Amino acid sequence: MPGSGGIVTRRFSPLHRPTHSFSDFLSVRGISNLVEAEKEGWAVWIHSEDELAKATKLLAGFLANSSDPQYQPHARRAREQRRGERQAEGAAADKVVDHKKLFRSALPFGIGWVTFLLILASVTLWGYAWLNDDRRWLDAFFITKYRLEGNYLKWVDGFPEITHGEIWRLFTPILIHDWHEPFHLLFNMYALLVFGNMIEARQSTWRLASLVLVIAGLSNLAQYFMSGPMFCGMSGVVYGLLGYIWMRGKFDPASGLPCGCGVGLSVQPARVAEPFEVRRRGN
Repeated sequence: MPGSGGIVTRRFSPLHRPTHSFSDFLSVRGISNLVEAEKEGWAVWIHSEDELAKATKLLAGFLANSSDPQYQPHARRAREQRRGERQAEGAAADKVVDHKKLFRSALPFGIGWVTFLLILASVTLWGYAWLNDDRRWLDAFFITKYRLEGNYLKWVDGFPEITHGEIWRLFTPILIHDWHEPFHLLFNMYALLVFGNMIEARQSTWRLASLVLVIAGLSNLAQYFMSGPMFCGMSGVVYGLLGYIWMRGKFDPASGLPCGCGVGLSVQPARVAEPFEVRRRGN
């Protein structure tokens, strides 16, 4: 484009077709260019300064013997090459999301479906636990059943509930939050809203759902083997999503995800699935 690169010019009559033949010749050799009509003839614009010297040399050979077979019409190959370039540019453009559209999704208030359902489930469970003194129903959401005997926590090894079909226990601890600490729930839900929506808007709902399941399963298993079954919370998923956004933005800029300080978010210090105390202080 004029002003965006060097220029190689040769004045032709507006009806002199070899100008376009030379443009096609440059295109099939990987030199991006543009032909424009001017008052006194035609101009061939070279898009990259790095290709200017090479294009100038090719132009000299073309002007010396434009009938050489190597300059014969390359229109078909040039069209195919330009079509491929346009498709590549279009694919890259599809991955760039306007910040005004970041939270635009299937829901009218701008929250992705997976993000919305995770927040709804977490808040609902927290509210129900806060309103009821009998919380035995929560046992079905922990990775395995356990009991407190004095200062000792006891459970059966080997995930007996999961091996007997209660597969959800591998994931549902992320939905439970300590009913004594509403601010921790608030921080986790806010971080999930930001990171979850970012992935849903810029990639897909299925990508976020897959990430949540994988991160939840791995972090819950890790916490179980480290400290037992008395843990819960969304922190492991939140920090896992943050790590995914950071690394994907760094190594795949075309993904549309930011990296570096652009991902920064002030949240509660990392306590990835901190275990309960005896009063079930959770993460």
